[in-house]
Amino acid sequence: MKKAIAIIILSLLLSSNAYAGYKVQLKDKNKYGTVFRISSPLVFDNAGKWDKAFQKTIDIANKHCKTFNKKTFTFWSERKGAYARDANGRLIPKYLADHDGWGIIQDLEPMFKVKVRYFCAENIDKAYETLKNYSKYFEYPFSSTIFSGTIKYSETSKDPFKFKNLVKAVEKKKPKPKKKKPPTKVGIPEDYCLRNGEWVPCVAEKPKKKKPKKQIKDGEVYAVASGTGFFINDSGNIISNNHVIDACNTVKVHYEGVATPVIILATDRVNDLSLMKSKVSPKDYFSVSEKDAVLLDEIYVAGYPFGKMVSSSVKVTKGVVSALTGIANNYSNIQIDAALQPGNSGGPIINNKGNAVGVAVAKLDYKAIIKDFGAIPEGTNFGIKSSTVRQFISGNNVSSPTGGHREMSTQDIGKKIQMATVYLDCWMTAQQIKQYKTRKTFFTNIE
Repeated sequence: MKKAIAIIILSLLLSSNAYAGYKVQLKDKNKYGTVFRISSPLVFDNAGKWDKAFQKTIDIANKHCKTFNKKTFTFWSERKGAYARDANGRLIPKYLADHDGWGIIQDLEPMFKVKVRYFCAENIDKAYETLKNYSKYFEYPFSSTIFSGTIKYSETSKDPFKFKNLVKAVEKKKPKPKKKKPPTKVGIPEDYCLRNGEWVPCVAEKPKKKKPKKQIKDGEVYAVASGTGFFINDSGNIISNNHVIDACNTVKVHYEGVATPVIILATDRVNDLSLMKSKVSPKDYFSVSEKDAVLLDEIYVAGYPFGKMVSSSVKVTKGVVSALTGIANNYSNIQIDAALQPGNSGGPIINNKGNAVGVAVAKLDYKAIIKDFGAIPEGTNFGIKSSTVRQFISGNNVSSPTGGHREMSTQDIGKKIQMATVYLDCWMTAQQIKQYKTRKTFFTNIE
């Protein structure tokens, strides 16, 4: 008896005359998609009616997603027992069908009612995320077993009847790009590698060879250190630091491209000053100011930091007088915040009237300050006061004319700096180098 009833029911399903109508209902709609319920589509024996029912849901879903500028996607699961279309367009259990068909149906209800969902998204990945979190975005219940089989999807806004395996679109990892090999047809050897778009030999780059430093030889004289000086009159007298010329076998002054030896007239080791005489007739000079600088006076420092390694032109920094004493209350010094570097030693400290109010002499040892105080010193540099310089030159019967009393333009001060500031280099024998190469003034390439 039960078997007969089952046959009758199956016959009804396959009948061409039973339940000829259908009804499409929109159950849920939001920016994430649409949910439809279709009544009595299972008994259709006419493929055209079947297509018409589902085409209606597709048209509504596509129009809805288009308002959000998104594509439309739907899913189904390829599994045993799911319904599929047979060759005549009738819906029957899949195991009775002779081909896979297309399974847009996602949920079955009693009395031949089905549900179908469409999702609005920019791409399949985002549509799949909405599918997995369906209850979060939609109120209408859906008891689909879609995740129990191989999930397929269709972009219904493009081709509603073309389904692809979701595994290929979502879960498959992108293969790592393979390294290109040189095409053998052009004759490139196998030991060549692609670098920056070109095939080059696969060999490690050789480290760059360092330029060998000069080796000192006994009996020869070398330029081993440099500093700065400046003319104080039109007779060619030059002021600098003692440590710039100390122990030098020869000191040369560079002026307008010519290097000439100078005569050292006097030195002051205590105040770190030196006085020299050259055969140069300078185009300009700095008058040593009769008055010392006062606190907050604007000043310029001229010199040749790092010798001529950076460039051969004179460099200038600007600052103010920040203290009227030097290290350990040395009253012959002033403190300035204008930058000083190795090679600035002996350079003029100039006020805005174009007079020398000091001689650059030193900067704090930042390594020692970091060790003692844990901070990097900034703008803490020192110069020798002009009053100390005047006493030194007058004691050696050298004078410096009285300077100007009016402020000069920066353009005029710049010209004066170029004409009155000079580069000094110290020449030593091999024996002298061995004795003094540990001094801080040595920063050249001599070993």
